[in-house]
Amino acid sequence: MSATVHHIDEACGSFGITGAELPLIVPGIYSVVYQSHATANMFGKPRIIVRFAIAEGQYKGKVLERFYLATRLIGQAGKKGKFSVTKRSSFIRDYVRVTSHMPGRLDRIPMRMLRGRLIKARVGTVSKDRDGDLIPEALEYSKVSKLLSGTLINQSIPK
Repeated sequence: MSATVHHIDEACGSFGITGAELPLIVPGIYSVVYQSHATANMFGKPRIIVRFAIAEGQYKGKVLERFYLATRLIGQAGKKGKFSVTKRSSFIRDYVRVTSHMPGRLDRIPMRMLRGRLIKARVGTVSKDRDGDLIPEALEYSKVSKLLSGTLINQSIPK
């Protein structure tokens, strides 16, 4: 089951409806690979949106997102946008858990370190909106809720 939901417009980094469908899959632990990231200002706060594709099994190829809070955006919001986070952020915890690498600067995080890795991720279902109200079942969708670990599968990660 899929639902049409709000998405990030990659051209300008603004919040809007694109008509894209987000998948609804069984919650659990899945192997995923990093696809891309974007930045946006959502609900008045800077966000990092990271996209992952499921790498194996029944849902192989399905794309799921993980949204993180950033301290600030650097430059224009949008595809491959730059950002800054704190050492206590969910983003940096997931990043270090997957890459085993703590960046020297938290405003210049090399996203290329996520490429070429098979990542174990916890996937959950979004069933409530930001106000805590239930979303109709037909509009529920899946998201990556936490990155658990990463294994390097491709040694030729671009520098």
